[in-house]
Amino acid sequence: MTLSPALLLLVLLPLAQDRREPAADDAAALRAQGQPALERLLQRYDDLAAGPAREALGRTIDAVAAQRYATVSRLYWYTDLDSARAAAHATGKPILSLRMLGRLDEELACANARFFRVVLYADPGVSSFLRESFVLHWSSERPVPRLTVDFGDGRRIETTIAGNSAHYVLDADGHPIDVLPGLYSPVAFRRELEAILPLARSSPGLAQADRLTFVREHHVERLRAAAELWENAAREPVAVGIRSGLLEAEQRSATKAAVELPTIVAGRLVGTNESVLFPARLEEARLSGASRALLARLGPIDWGRPSGTLAGSDLDRAVATLEALVAVDTERNELQLRGSVHRWYASFAVLPDFPALNDLVYRQVFGTPRDDPWLGLAGRGMVAALPRDGLVE
Repeated sequence: MTLSPALLLLVLLPLAQDRREPAADDAAALRAQGQPALERLLQRYDDLAAGPAREALGRTIDAVAAQRYATVSRLYWYTDLDSARAAAHATGKPILSLRMLGRLDEELACANARFFRVVLYADPGVSSFLRESFVLHWSSERPVPRLTVDFGDGRRIETTIAGNSAHYVLDADGHPIDVLPGLYSPVAFRRELEAILPLARSSPGLAQADRLTFVREHHVERLRAAAELWENAAREPVAVGIRSGLLEAEQRSATKAAVELPTIVAGRLVGTNESVLFPARLEEARLSGASRALLARLGPIDWGRPSGTLAGSDLDRAVATLEALVAVDTERNELQLRGSVHRWYASFAVLPDFPALNDLVYRQVFGTPRDDPWLGLAGRGMVAALPRDGLVE
């Protein structure tokens, strides 16, 4: 006997006698109920034993939350900014708006968004803080380019290339007052959001001139604080071993390298030889137990034996490498990328709206303006010896 989706829901989600949930496949109806509906589903998920029923409910939860792996993050995301603003006014919370390539509810979101899900949103302290402090919203800058490497024998590597993501802090009226570009450590992410919260909460009640003054003062102070925080931070050596023989092989032919390396590097299909990083504030980048468990659940491959996954000391080394890279990214973002944002805000005569600020971030900070349809991937000046250089439309 095959159960219809509606009957299957009655099996998976026992209902109170005086109320009925929408069908499991009606994510729109469930999403319309917002965070309370997500919390009810999560409670039932927690009560279920591991197995197909729990996995099916997990997929429904992802659809309702509009985020992949929402059973770990437990975050509800708006995908319509007007709805997010209405919720912000109703709750008195500001908005944290993620702008990204691709979609947060798809496996192949852009790389930064995927790391947000593992490093930040899965962290219990971060996710709890986000639920309590912000109305969450995400939107897509553009579809994320996908790369498939087909080895011709049934094996493929599927990943994404190019793109970047940013978290925008908007007040309840939708005025953007701060931006965190790129990937941050959990501690730094929360620290910077906590610093902007008082202004973000009070901003809707301010006159335009007062808002401009207070926002300027905030960015001047965070620029000063960042310089002080990172200037004398202790550094410790971390050996990272992201090995690939492809880079060396490609460089043995200058012509082939000119055609293939831009895509290979952008697709993260190569790494460096054994090297040492000297990250600062490394402890702030440590993965939580929940983040580490989600990473293990994704089954990272031991590429020396692709049929197996990393575990034990091998997984420990991979996690240590990720933590060191996150720490390096955090410092770079705070001092360079966000440093540019601080300086913009300190000099703005009029605060930009969200679309204008987002265009500035993607154009000047990320270097991938919307009017470049190829996201910097076009091999201008070099032919590929393929019809139309391999472009298929």
